Amino acid sequence: MPRMGLTPERVVAVAVELADRSGPQDLSLADLASHLGVRVPSLYKHVGGLDDLRQQVADVGMAGLAAAVGRAADGRQGRDALVSLAQAYRRFARIHPGQYRALVRASGPGTAHFEDAQRITQVISRVVGDYKLNRDVSADAVRMIRSSLHGFASLEAVGGFGRSASVEASFYSMIATLDHALGGSTAPAKSLGGGWLARCKSLAGWAPRGGSALLGSLLRPIR
Repeated sequence: MPRMGLTPERVVAVAVELADRSGPQDLSLADLASHLGVRVPSLYKHVGGLDDLRQQVADVGMAGLAAAVGRAADGRQGRDALVSLAQAYRRFARIHPGQYRALVRASGPGTAHFEDAQRITQVISRVVGDYKLNRDVSADAVRMIRSSLHGFASLEAVGGFGRSASVEASFYSMIATLDHALGGSTAPAKSLGGGWLARCKSLAGWAPRGGSALLGSLLRPIR
């Protein structure tokens, strides 16, 4: 019989905590069992093994990220939605580093992981839609935003920005440049705040006006 009070939900919840603490690659059934006060064989009554456990941690992470970016973009449009979405994405990766690292797993249609990944793509697509891009570059724009956010979050998580320049300024410069490439204003949103706004504005202003045309010209050669 399963240990009193031990449920699949409890097992996964503790696994998520351990993953955020030490990383999903260090998650083991032995460590999990020790934290739960049970023997390893008892875990198999609740999970299918280590790979299944890691997949469930990834599922929790993907669902959490989807919920976070969905809330962030809800009720906002254009640049403000882009800024809020990007902030939420980065915040989730920083608060839940183990979940974020775990969620980058391939998963087929019909699974919760896949559906939540699609929800994130749909949120970004709605934001891109506010910029009124041509249909032939909209999908590329969605991928550009998601890969930019993922790349930044992943590098930040491993201390990849080792230079003395402000990581905060770099983050918002990236958002401002994305906004400009999508056809928005060169000036970052007022909600960014901070004394480095002028710096972000100057960095985002490297390109000529007409961001939609610029994006199309940049993307067309790599089709």
